Amino acid sequence: MGVDLEGRFEKRYPFEFHQGDAIEFVKEHGHEFDAIHASPPCQGYTRGNAGRETKWPKLIPQVREALEATGKPFVIENVKDAGPHMVDPVGLCGCMFNMHTTDTDGETIHLQRLRLFETNWGLEAPRACDHSAHKWVAGAYGGARRDKYEAKYVRKGGYVPPDKGVVKALLGIDHDMTWNGLFECIPPAYTEWIGLNLRRHLLTTV
Repeated sequence: MGVDLEGRFEKRYPFEFHQGDAIEFVKEHGHEFDAIHASPPCQGYTRGNAGRETKWPKLIPQVREALEATGKPFVIENVKDAGPHMVDPVGLCGCMFNMHTTDTDGETIHLQRLRLFETNWGLEAPRACDHSAHKWVAGAYGGARRDKYEAKYVRKGGYVPPDKGVVKALLGIDHDMTWNGLFECIPPAYTEWIGLNLRRHLLTTV
């Protein structure tokens, strides 16, 4: 089941969907599930907003409190700059899963997209983040291409490919998504890694 304040996401969500406040839903129904994954809004924690007061809520502490009260295994996901607000988060990046594709000019680009995951059950990364062997890297960041030269032309981390199909391939996504969805999504390879390790944890703690 997925929970979100915005009902418009239901049409793109393949499973049961509940529109509402996720924190309140966890408080009321969290005990009914085997495990819970939460992705609090990241905008307030992004590099441009980190350490500042903004209109975006910073909900990681409230989310953690609600999840801990359930007594269930949980995952909290957010961006790199949310690290100081998270408890021993584990970083996952495209290089750990050899995620790459071909850009519009034929050059190979590798995914550089670090996301942090806090758990209460001991998630580990498959290996260290290392792009030293990659000539070109790229990511997918909202608003980056509007006014940043590097995001348009320099394939060194902040670069965002101009072609939506290239971005989808880079992220390992084969279904239709909006640009904003691509900018904010968790690559399926990350989710699969977390799911496999969570399943192993659940099977060994029954």
